[in-house]
Amino acid sequence: MLQPTGSTFIRHTNTSALSFTNGVAAFPLAICSPIISPLGFVKVLIPRQNTFIAEQSVENLRLTVNAGTGIMTGHFVDPITDA
Repeated sequence: MLQPTGSTFIRHTNTSALSFTNGVAAFPLAICSPIISPLGFVKVLIPRQNTFIAEQSVENLRLTVNAGTGIMTGHFVDPITDA
């Protein structure tokens, strides 16, 4: 039987789903140029509750969070394949 691991999300009405203001998204070597770094990094700011702003980059990272469920969704562009 498969047992999920992780933590339980508790919805808060007056706070952000994530309790930090600055973060970094890391992309594995498979989608980044190994000449620059084995990982690609994009700075992410959370200036307001549940609002993400990623620095401008070739990955064109976009993130959103559902404040009610805590589920994050988003997309990025692979800089090698442009897909």
